[in-house]
Amino acid sequence: MEFSNKGKAIKGVEVRDNTMVIWGDESPRAFNFAVKPFVEISEGANNTKLNFNENVLLAWFNQNNEINIATETEIFTYLNDKQKKVILKEQIDKIEISKGNYIAVLSGDYIFTTYDGGEHWDKKMMKEPILLHQISENGDLLVFTSKKNID
Repeated sequence: MEFSNKGKAIKGVEVRDNTMVIWGDESPRAFNFAVKPFVEISEGANNTKLNFNENVLLAWFNQNNEINIATETEIFTYLNDKQKKVILKEQIDKIEISKGNYIAVLSGDYIFTTYDGGEHWDKKMMKEPILLHQISENGDLLVFTSKKNID
Protein backbone atom coordinates (compact mmCIF):
# COMPACT_ATOMS: atom_id res chain seq x y z
CA MET A 1 0.00 0.00 0.00
CA GLU A 2 1.53 3.25 -1.09
CA PHE A 3 0.16 6.78 -1.23
CA SER A 4 1.75 10.12 -1.92
CA ASN A 5 0.25 12.58 0.54
CA LYS A 6 2.65 15.51 0.26
CA GLY A 7 0.74 18.74 0.84
CA LYS A 8 -2.54 16.96 1.58
CA ALA A 9 -4.61 17.34 4.72
CA ILE A 10 -5.47 13.82 5.89
CA LYS A 11 -8.68 13.78 7.94
CA GLY A 12 -8.86 10.07 8.58
CA VAL A 13 -7.59 6.57 7.88
CA GLU A 14 -9.39 3.22 8.16
CA VAL A 15 -7.71 -0.14 7.65
CA ARG A 16 -9.18 -3.60 7.49
CA ASP A 17 -7.39 -6.71 6.30
CA ASN A 18 -5.55 -5.71 3.10
CA THR A 19 -7.56 -2.52 2.41
CA MET A 20 -6.73 1.01 3.49
CA VAL A 21 -8.99 4.05 3.07
CA ILE A 22 -7.64 7.59 3.46
CA TRP A 23 -9.77 10.73 3.18
CA GLY A 24 -9.03 14.41 3.35
CA ASP A 25 -8.28 17.35 1.08
CA GLU A 26 -5.61 17.69 -1.61
CA SER A 27 -5.42 21.50 -1.47
CA PRO A 28 -6.30 22.54 2.07
CA ARG A 29 -6.51 26.16 3.13
CA ALA A 30 -6.07 27.46 6.64
CA PHE A 31 -9.72 27.15 7.66
CA ASN A 32 -11.27 25.32 4.71
CA PHE A 33 -11.08 21.56 4.20
CA ALA A 34 -13.45 21.41 1.23
CA VAL A 35 -11.21 22.70 -1.57
CA LYS A 36 -10.38 19.35 -3.26
CA PRO A 37 -11.85 16.57 -1.09
CA PHE A 38 -10.77 13.02 -1.89
CA VAL A 39 -10.90 9.40 -0.79
CA GLU A 40 -8.08 7.02 -1.70
CA ILE A 41 -8.62 3.28 -1.46
CA SER A 42 -5.72 0.85 -1.54
CA GLU A 43 -6.47 -2.84 -1.92
CA GLY A 44 -3.13 -4.63 -2.14
CA ALA A 45 -1.44 -3.26 -5.27
CA ASN A 46 -4.62 -1.59 -6.57
CA ASN A 47 -5.15 2.10 -5.74
CA THR A 48 -8.33 4.01 -6.48
CA LYS A 49 -8.77 7.74 -6.00
CA LEU A 50 -12.23 9.30 -5.73
CA ASN A 51 -12.70 13.08 -5.98
CA PHE A 52 -15.64 14.90 -4.44
CA ASN A 53 -17.28 18.30 -4.77
CA GLU A 54 -18.08 18.40 -1.07
CA ASN A 55 -16.37 17.63 2.20
CA VAL A 56 -15.87 13.96 3.09
CA LEU A 57 -16.86 13.56 6.74
CA LEU A 58 -16.07 9.92 7.41
CA ALA A 59 -15.28 6.57 5.82
CA TRP A 60 -15.60 3.16 7.48
CA PHE A 61 -16.02 -0.54 6.82
CA ASN A 62 -19.50 -1.96 7.34
CA GLN A 63 -20.30 -5.46 8.62
CA ASN A 64 -19.89 -6.86 5.09
CA ASN A 65 -16.36 -5.40 4.73
CA GLU A 66 -17.70 -2.84 2.24
CA ILE A 67 -16.56 0.77 2.41
CA ASN A 68 -19.14 3.35 3.47
CA ILE A 69 -18.42 7.03 2.81
CA ALA A 70 -20.25 10.01 4.32
CA THR A 71 -20.17 13.42 2.65
CA GLU A 72 -22.04 16.53 3.71
CA THR A 73 -25.17 15.41 1.84
CA GLU A 74 -25.19 11.62 1.63
CA ILE A 75 -23.94 8.30 2.91
CA PHE A 76 -23.20 5.60 0.39
CA THR A 77 -21.59 2.20 0.08
CA TYR A 78 -18.72 2.25 -2.40
CA LEU A 79 -19.10 -0.64 -4.85
CA ASN A 80 -16.45 0.35 -7.42
CA ASP A 81 -15.17 3.53 -9.08
CA LYS A 82 -18.34 3.80 -11.18
CA GLN A 83 -21.01 2.48 -8.80
CA LYS A 84 -22.28 3.33 -5.36
CA LYS A 85 -25.33 2.41 -3.33
CA VAL A 86 -26.80 5.47 -1.58
CA ILE A 87 -28.07 4.57 1.88
CA LEU A 88 -29.05 8.09 3.10
CA LYS A 89 -29.50 11.34 1.21
CA GLU A 90 -29.84 14.19 3.74
CA GLN A 91 -27.79 17.14 4.91
CA ILE A 92 -25.31 15.66 7.40
CA ASP A 93 -24.17 17.87 10.26
CA LYS A 94 -22.59 15.11 12.33
CA ILE A 95 -22.36 11.35 12.09
CA GLU A 96 -21.65 8.69 14.71
CA ILE A 97 -20.91 5.04 13.97
CA SER A 98 -20.75 2.22 16.50
CA LYS A 99 -18.72 -0.98 16.25
CA GLY A 100 -22.02 -2.82 15.81
CA ASN A 101 -22.50 -0.75 12.60
CA TYR A 102 -25.33 1.29 14.09
CA ILE A 103 -25.39 4.75 12.55
CA ALA A 104 -26.78 8.01 13.99
CA VAL A 105 -26.86 11.14 11.82
CA LEU A 106 -27.63 14.66 13.00
CA SER A 107 -29.35 16.67 10.26
CA GLY A 108 -30.73 20.03 11.38
CA ASP A 109 -33.46 19.35 13.96
CA TYR A 110 -33.57 15.63 13.14
CA ILE A 111 -31.64 12.54 14.12
CA PHE A 112 -31.68 9.63 11.71
CA THR A 113 -30.76 6.19 13.08
CA THR A 114 -30.30 2.83 11.48
CA TYR A 115 -29.75 -0.53 13.13
CA ASP A 116 -29.20 -2.53 9.95
CA GLY A 117 -26.38 -0.68 8.20
CA GLY A 118 -28.65 1.70 6.30
CA GLU A 119 -31.37 -0.54 4.88
CA HIS A 120 -34.02 1.12 7.07
CA TRP A 121 -33.86 4.51 8.81
CA ASP A 122 -35.79 6.01 11.72
CA LYS A 123 -36.24 9.78 11.79
CA LYS A 124 -36.76 11.65 15.05
CA MET A 125 -37.41 15.38 15.36
CA MET A 126 -35.62 17.01 18.27
CA LYS A 127 -37.43 19.85 20.07
CA GLU A 128 -34.23 21.36 21.49
CA PRO A 129 -30.87 22.14 19.85
CA ILE A 130 -28.52 19.16 20.04
CA LEU A 131 -25.03 19.57 21.46
CA LEU A 132 -23.88 15.98 21.12
CA HIS A 133 -25.18 12.60 20.10
CA GLN A 134 -23.62 9.16 20.41
CA ILE A 135 -24.67 5.65 19.54
CA SER A 136 -23.45 2.67 21.56
CA GLU A 137 -22.26 -0.71 20.33
CA ASN A 138 -25.73 -2.01 21.30
CA GLY A 139 -27.54 0.69 19.30
CA ASP A 140 -28.54 2.84 22.28
CA LEU A 141 -28.80 6.49 21.25
CA LEU A 142 -27.74 9.23 23.67
CA VAL A 143 -28.63 12.84 22.85
CA PHE A 144 -27.46 15.82 24.91
CA THR A 145 -29.44 19.01 24.30
CA SER A 146 -28.71 22.68 24.93
CA LYS A 147 -31.05 22.59 27.95
CA LYS A 148 -28.81 19.90 29.47
CA ASN A 149 -31.40 17.19 28.88
CA ILE A 150 -30.45 13.65 27.99
CA ASP A 151 -32.79 11.93 25.59
